[in-house]
Amino acid sequence: MIIFFALAIYVYRFVFVNAKILGEIVYKQINNRSEAQSSSTQLTMQAFVAILLLGLTATAYAGATSRIVGGGKAADGKYPYQVQLRDAGRFLCGGSIIGTRYILTAAHCVDGRDASKMTILAGTNILGDEKTGKVYQADALIPHPKFGALLIVKNDVAVIRLTEDIEYTPKIKPIALPTSDYDQFDKTVVLSGWGKTSTADPPATNLQEIQLNVLTKLKCKLFWIFVKPSHICTLNQKGEGACNGDSGSPLADQTGVQVGIVSFGLPCAHGAPDVFTRVFAYVDWIKAQMVLNARQRRFPFLFLIIDNRTVKMKASIVLVLISLYSVIHAGPTSRVVGGIEAVDGKYPYQVLLKLYGDFFCSGSILDSQYILTAAHCLVGKTVYGMTVTAGTNTKSYNTGDVYEVEKLIVHEGFDRFLAINDIALIRLKKNITFSEKARAVKLPSKDIKAYGTSVKLSGWGHVGKLMPSSNVLMEVELNIISNEKCNESWKKIKDTQICTLTKAGEGACNGDSGGPLTTENNVQVGIVSYGEACAVGIPDVYTRTYSFLDWIRKNSESLAR
Repeated sequence: MIIFFALAIYVYRFVFVNAKILGEIVYKQINNRSEAQSSSTQLTMQAFVAILLLGLTATAYAGATSRIVGGGKAADGKYPYQVQLRDAGRFLCGGSIIGTRYILTAAHCVDGRDASKMTILAGTNILGDEKTGKVYQADALIPHPKFGALLIVKNDVAVIRLTEDIEYTPKIKPIALPTSDYDQFDKTVVLSGWGKTSTADPPATNLQEIQLNVLTKLKCKLFWIFVKPSHICTLNQKGEGACNGDSGSPLADQTGVQVGIVSFGLPCAHGAPDVFTRVFAYVDWIKAQMVLNARQRRFPFLFLIIDNRTVKMKASIVLVLISLYSVIHAGPTSRVVGGIEAVDGKYPYQVLLKLYGDFFCSGSILDSQYILTAAHCLVGKTVYGMTVTAGTNTKSYNTGDVYEVEKLIVHEGFDRFLAINDIALIRLKKNITFSEKARAVKLPSKDIKAYGTSVKLSGWGHVGKLMPSSNVLMEVELNIISNEKCNESWKKIKDTQICTLTKAGEGACNGDSGGPLTTENNVQVGIVSYGEACAVGIPDVYTRTYSFLDWIRKNSESLAR
């Protein structure tokens, strides 16, 4: 039996959903279900073997519990981010709200399905109860492009875009995505879902919850040999865990941050580890999908190096392409409109932030020990492998002076989704040696209110959608606009933010994050925060430096003196 059991595990990894993949076939064979299958379904030899072997192991594991041991019915509204995915009105999977138009779930829940038949039910603990919940129509199903489910389920993550904004209520709210990896092994996490309460039962009528323990990767590999770093595993005792129908549901830590997505395991809570997609491993990919509808959603896309492009100019051919395609498909560009490559040493306060030698964000020198940048550049990172390069216009490894990082100081009020308080400091291990090419930027002594004022943005980033990042520092001249004007494109712009807009083809883009927005007197008035990628005629949003002068002084010892 042990041999059969081991072979069954590695011939096929059972997936927790009645989906198109072979997990549906295997599950129905194990439980002797009589549901009719499509005449077009063809079993491969691998599936036949898996069915046979898993059938044998199912007999050995007969007698699953009738309810979640140690768990039970969730209190109404306790998990306001939890939603039901329905295909043609039939419950399919769980999911979680991550934005006003976006749902996070497992790729195997949506792969190959029709978005027009998919709806989301939010705001209710009762399965299928449209009277107490709200139904939203799916607009697009976006499974990870490298999703696979052969011997091991990998990249099992998907984003669903809705046709309209979700109306938040006390029972309908988004869940936070992680800003750092979850490595609290043997700590409890909570799983919620409408999955089966035993192998033979239908999906639960009421939302269920259970506390689970996170396993180390090594312990999980003892059972699932092909488990990846992008997975996270849990295991309690026999009779506790996920089951069919829980697929796509969120695994949350004790602070309400989603750390996992139900992916696969053996049916059902038989003492084998349950495997989840590790959300932190896909945060950048998730955000990149959310930008597809940036102007219609609440949460702005941060100018990270996910799809890194720089301050740039649209050549005439690209402007033609923009008119033919949506702004999301804006084509490559050749240079900065109204700007040029920055003269060597013109922006001596500009620095490169690198992680293990790879550029990821910009920053500015505040004094010999502190660097100013954006909070979203640093969340989830540590000082290990991080360096700051000063005194150069190029990203080449053999130019400029490299300084190791001693401490990261992210604003305590930073909100990754609302992109507010997007400011951070970096303290260096040793002081910067000032020169003509490495000097501190000036901080503002008063707020800038003169709308239409010309400012300069400088940065390194990709020079086009499919092109590499610029090796040379670029600059562009922009105009400050009022927050009221900015709100026509971005809702709820705060007084602590500042916006620029000149025309399509001029502005910030991915990779410019954390870089300085300065006046002609080298006074830094802004920090690149977010916008719609890239330079498509939508305002770019910056952290307003003047609003955080007290915070900067409080958190930088030398400046406070």
